[in-house]
Amino acid sequence: MEKYNSKILLFGEYSLLYDSMALTMPYENYSGTWSVAKDKQHPLVQYSNDCLMKLAYFLADHIDYNFEIKSQEFLKDLENGLYYESNIPQGYGLGSSGSVVAAVFSRYVKVRNNLNDVLNNLSADKMDKLRNSLGKVESFFHGSSSGIDPLSILLNKPLLYKSKDDIQLTSLPTYNENGKNIIFLLNTLQERNTNELVGKFKSLCEKPAYKKKLDEVLIPETNACINRFLENNSEAFYQHVNNLIEFQLDNMNFLIPENFQDLVNKGIQNGDYFLKICGAGGGGFILGFTKDWDKTKEALNDYQCEQIYRY
Repeated sequence: MEKYNSKILLFGEYSLLYDSMALTMPYENYSGTWSVAKDKQHPLVQYSNDCLMKLAYFLADHIDYNFEIKSQEFLKDLENGLYYESNIPQGYGLGSSGSVVAAVFSRYVKVRNNLNDVLNNLSADKMDKLRNSLGKVESFFHGSSSGIDPLSILLNKPLLYKSKDDIQLTSLPTYNENGKNIIFLLNTLQERNTNELVGKFKSLCEKPAYKKKLDEVLIPETNACINRFLENNSEAFYQHVNNLIEFQLDNMNFLIPENFQDLVNKGIQNGDYFLKICGAGGGGFILGFTKDWDKTKEALNDYQCEQIYRY
């Protein structure tokens, strides 16, 4: 069966909520796929099936006039043992719920034509409608959703969010086995509660002084990171990443596990590596960038790190 890869939000966490740009990429090391249970009593099967049953009833009560979901067929398949088998860790910033949403949408959406034809011929307007529809489905998990995660996973291509009215497929700098620039993940081995973290951030943004910092620093630096990265302008890119991380340490440190804050600060002080929030932050994975992988591996030898892209 088709698999639905995880995704990584390279830039745009939290600032996306206030109209910054955002950039995602698919990550094949973690994924999910539909399976039919041989043993319906297996704890993992039961957990998946119970959650999906609730999602199916949620969808039956929420009508989307752009893309209708065949919720009754979904329920019937679940009763017959269908479940979602995934190795995407929950609460780690890799789109575990987005993967489920993409899989449900792909399998049960009602379309006049073949779904692949629809996905391969998306105008800007249709892509925005699709994002909104996917966000409505994912709201079951998080209360609200931009729809960016499941859209990125469904398309399985890098996605550039320039504004709510301008979302487009994009190309990352060309992968190079011998490239000096590395993107990697560092595992904090800590789960987090996305809703609580997002709620706290939104509460802070109600304060004019804090919101002003977002508008004057966080959003411009996020946009600059994305633009310089896509241009493959390494020197300028790392400077803006440095600025972004400094802002996160000074103004968003509740999103960085306390026992990792010194490590994040040490990286930007010596310039060996750059660690920033991945997804909702607060645990899960931390996203890293470096131009000296050997030195970084040595510096982070005590932590679980995995390379995800090299250019």
